[in-house]
Amino acid sequence: MRSIKAGGTLQTIPGRVDEELVCAEVSSGIKADDVVHIATVSLTTKIMTCTCCKPLLDLLPCKHVCAAVSLTANIAVKDLVPNVMAWETLREMYSNRKWCRSSATCRRKHFCRLCATRDRLAGLRRKTKSGRRGQTRAHSSACDAGGGDTARFSRGRDYARTKAEQRSGTIDADNDRGSDFQRRPSDSDHDSETQQTAENSETQQAAETASLSASSTSSKSRFSAIQKQAKPAAQRAMAKPAAKAARKRSSQSASFSASSTSSSQARQQSRRRRSPLLRCELGDPNVAVCGRLSYQLAGTGRLNSPPASTHFTVMQWWRLIFALLVADASAGSLLVDRAATNRTFAGIGGLSGGGATSRLFVGYPEPQRSQLLDYLFKPNFGASLHILKVEIGGDSQSTDGTESSHMHSKDDLDLTRGYEWWLMTEAKKRNPDIKLYALPWTFPGWVGNDPVTGVPSGSPFTYPNQTAEYITEWVKGAKGTWGLDIDYIGIWNERPATYSYAKALKDTLAAAGFSRIQLVAKDAAADICDELTANPAFAAVVDVVGLHYPSDYANNSGYAVCHELNKPLWASEEYDSYDDYNGAACWARVLHAHFALSGITASIMWNLIGSYYHGTTNYASSMMTAVQPWSGHWENLETLWATAHMTQFTKVGWKYLSVGSGSGQLPQGGFYTTMVDPNGTDFSMFIVKISHDHASCIRPTLPMEVVQAETLTFKLDGFAAKSLAVRWSNYENEEKPQFVPLPDVLVGADGTFTLEVALGDYYTLSTIRTSAKGNYTSPASRPSFPLPYSDNFNSYATSQEAPYWTDQIGTFEIHTDAQNASNKAMRQMVPQLPIGWADLGTQGPMTLIGMKEWYDVSVEVRIRLPNIVAAGCVATRVDQMWKNGVIFCLRGTGGWNLTHAGPPQNGNYSAKPAPVLSGTVAPPGTQGWHTLKLATLGANATGWYDGRQVFTTTVRDYDTGFAAMGTETWHAVEFDDAKIEPLGANWTPTSPCPPPTSGSTVRSRPCQANGVAAEDQTFVLTSDWAIMHKPSGLCVEASSNNSGAGLTMERCIFQSPMQSFVNDYTNIRNQDKPMNLTDTIRLVGTLNGDVHVASSSAPNGWGLWSYFPNTFQLRNTYDSDAALGYPMCLSACA
Repeated sequence: MRSIKAGGTLQTIPGRVDEELVCAEVSSGIKADDVVHIATVSLTTKIMTCTCCKPLLDLLPCKHVCAAVSLTANIAVKDLVPNVMAWETLREMYSNRKWCRSSATCRRKHFCRLCATRDRLAGLRRKTKSGRRGQTRAHSSACDAGGGDTARFSRGRDYARTKAEQRSGTIDADNDRGSDFQRRPSDSDHDSETQQTAENSETQQAAETASLSASSTSSKSRFSAIQKQAKPAAQRAMAKPAAKAARKRSSQSASFSASSTSSSQARQQSRRRRSPLLRCELGDPNVAVCGRLSYQLAGTGRLNSPPASTHFTVMQWWRLIFALLVADASAGSLLVDRAATNRTFAGIGGLSGGGATSRLFVGYPEPQRSQLLDYLFKPNFGASLHILKVEIGGDSQSTDGTESSHMHSKDDLDLTRGYEWWLMTEAKKRNPDIKLYALPWTFPGWVGNDPVTGVPSGSPFTYPNQTAEYITEWVKGAKGTWGLDIDYIGIWNERPATYSYAKALKDTLAAAGFSRIQLVAKDAAADICDELTANPAFAAVVDVVGLHYPSDYANNSGYAVCHELNKPLWASEEYDSYDDYNGAACWARVLHAHFALSGITASIMWNLIGSYYHGTTNYASSMMTAVQPWSGHWENLETLWATAHMTQFTKVGWKYLSVGSGSGQLPQGGFYTTMVDPNGTDFSMFIVKISHDHASCIRPTLPMEVVQAETLTFKLDGFAAKSLAVRWSNYENEEKPQFVPLPDVLVGADGTFTLEVALGDYYTLSTIRTSAKGNYTSPASRPSFPLPYSDNFNSYATSQEAPYWTDQIGTFEIHTDAQNASNKAMRQMVPQLPIGWADLGTQGPMTLIGMKEWYDVSVEVRIRLPNIVAAGCVATRVDQMWKNGVIFCLRGTGGWNLTHAGPPQNGNYSAKPAPVLSGTVAPPGTQGWHTLKLATLGANATGWYDGRQVFTTTVRDYDTGFAAMGTETWHAVEFDDAKIEPLGANWTPTSPCPPPTSGSTVRSRPCQANGVAAEDQTFVLTSDWAIMHKPSGLCVEASSNNSGAGLTMERCIFQSPMQSFVNDYTNIRNQDKPMNLTDTIRLVGTLNGDVHVASSSAPNGWGLWSYFPNTFQLRNTYDSDAALGYPMCLSACA
């Protein structure tokens, strides 16, 4: 390989394409004096293109080493390369197309030209006359004919493989993707890298730290290292010569900074002194990019201009751009004033409950259960939470299920029920300083009963002293039985709060010795602040104002009314978003926007751990996901590491620095906050810059904001630290590492340091050096519920729920059989309609198990009825609240019925579903056990009573869902010896077509049933809105954004407009939601299997979709829909 040696020049050869603005063959030997110093040198030169055939520094294929991608008009270098931290960052700039991801972004000044040029170079896929898929390329004839390397830019870990395939002829360059696109890796690629990345992080940090420290000779040190992902072995081998050059280059890195000024006028003047313009002078059409690089920065002294023919080494060129960018961006600094302390930090927390969100977690095997507890609560290991908030169970549905009350009735008290006590105990074991906060969502019905007559009122506030006593009994149990001190108590989740009850609760707690407990009001909207302002007595008993999902934007005036109360203001419930990279980005933004814009000093995530079945509400809106107690598998730690950025570097009681003096909004979008130890010298800074594409949470609505990368200079005042530890994450795409240690930021003698912040970056800079990224290995995923299933419930503690069963209405607990002390059974425990929250008791008590995809199963259980008006039920294919499904119920009178919906509740017979069939058998009585069995196979259902067939009939064939058992009314029906078995042959996945290839047509077909995944229907929704076929790694692509355009499987292109089907990334897993290609064009399907994009769905089709993560299916309906019939799934089969 021919090399440009130190001091050599760029070879300028006319006639090359505009992709090759700057490219060269480079090896080691670059000298320190090759650096162009901005203070002494001026350059005016005509830059022409060059030829090359080998990778530059083994980071970029040579054709794609470009200073400014491709320019057609006046675009500032600052606009094009705002983050020249390393070649890795250049690669990000070029491949991710940071300014071209949406039309709204493209409309910004200058960027339309760049986006248009990008699209022209990439080429558009067209249909040829024969109907086959083709692709036009924007290569120049010189490049194509000259034997240059035409390997396309793939992601780092695929580079070596791509090159090898090209050499062997397995990749046709002309049918490959454009140079500014990346292939999205398969899940297997990602899984193989995860462990390696974790293991190498400390080694990489040490190496980079040593390199940076050796080169830091200036008092204004330039932080310019970025953590790179681990490379495959083949790529590392190729990179060795380049790595040597990179190390030498790193050792020579200079520090750049500019004097700062505090006045806004000076900052504006500095911004007008822009970095150099590359002006395109179009002449010969084969020389698509030519230009004149010139600059003149005020205050740098007399600048001499060398001849126009002067050439630079590659390193000189990039160091020049680097210097210009830093000089331009650092003209202003952000003051961080140690004396400007403000509000007290109250902590970051997670919420278990609201409801039953930790239900499956408690059944995890060891050691996985303890490992998950470490991830959540162990200091300096994972989330390291400061606050644990739990639900005080109230026997009624509270989002994803029901949690048991400690008092089902006035005369009942059991302080061992449920799992929240256990969870709080485990949290305290790991972190004795964690704060505990409890809140009821629902109440047992008796607290609203007249104490004399027993007549129900339906409100917990009608008899406030009675409800206050009920809550105080729970607090007593926490202390007396479990040794737990509760720090905060709430009133009623997202429901009214009254002064009379708040006063009664505060007084009752104090009388019982719990005066230290602080009262939070009202765990709902900000109107509580108006209520407290209007009623000083009410305000006097409230200690903390707790808001749910507060908006930092919606005309809240920074919650001025709330702050006038002089009470801490918390986001006492926040997030509620799916826990992928988008969810983590949402959470990172919220954590700092809340203080910078609203003065909020604590944020508590709903929910702590997503450990509830898909098919219940808001699946995996959590800090991590753990839904497989049978396998021990867990996943999705992105939000957990976003939490660690803050929790591992702060403590409750630290002080925020005021907005403008250490906290606030960044000049180009994003936020920064600083907290200091009021009793010491430690402090931590947090800088977060999330683009609008990734910053939205499920609620509230996030207004459009322009967020851009920028270089920031901070001025520390009153701090002695000379260096700061660094942790870094990035949320722009799924390839980025999380919570990575980087080399220290060095603080200059004048207290300044400069930091480049790219889109998606989340930085923590701190004097705290005890942080760690804990690492346990998750067992392999087995998402399908294991069948056959059977359980006699004898091995479980009394008062607990049986593993895998999740109560949705009422509660079902293990108790000893009154007639046989050696036997245990599950009993429905709620004696009257509870005071509900989400559900007011319109359906009978029910507990479910399994998967929302189940179709062909049988459910068998023994029942015992307490009286002749009670009924026992078994069901298949039910949804969360059994509003749909197939249900077989038997009453004590001997009457039975088969329905397509759950039973009536509490005498509400007006809602009674019409029976499919009904009849009578011999009355079961009230003393003995009797067996019910229901089997559904296709469109047929069969029922048995005590082994005798009662019916066989046709049922509707479009329901899918869980197995369940329950009752018609609030009676203590018992259940034992439950069995669930698969039926029929439809339990083996089948794909009626070979694996897809590029150009394969996308259609739909009936979904593979029973919770098993068929390869052609196995898709992943990525955080950048692609629909990726998991087995092939190909993505769904529209042929155009015109209504009626078809879809094919194509090579994945990062953020390609024709592959970006934007959706509500949280609710699409819980509801039917659109998948939008543009504002008016969406993904639609028809019952004949056609799938395309259109402005509206056809009469015999659909325009909404729902994603089922266990089977990776993209379905046309979440719940049963008679108009659509049995669900259809997206398929890679033509």
